[in-house]
Amino acid sequence: MRHIPGIIVQGRYDFVCPIANAFGLHRAWPEANLRIVPNAGHSIYDEGILYELVRAADSLKNLKY
Repeated sequence: MRHIPGIIVQGRYDFVCPIANAFGLHRAWPEANLRIVPNAGHSIYDEGILYELVRAADSLKNLKY
């Protein structure tokens, strides 16, 4: 999986998927970009989460590997 580009988007106050899980995934996949959204939880309706997910998708859409 390490050869696959990726972006991990994590809300700082996500209680469904705790932030420790994102840190653990990033330790196992250091090539991925980890983006912590400061004032967000788990919901797609959190403005910061939505912004980062769209930004992540935009940055990956033209990758060729």
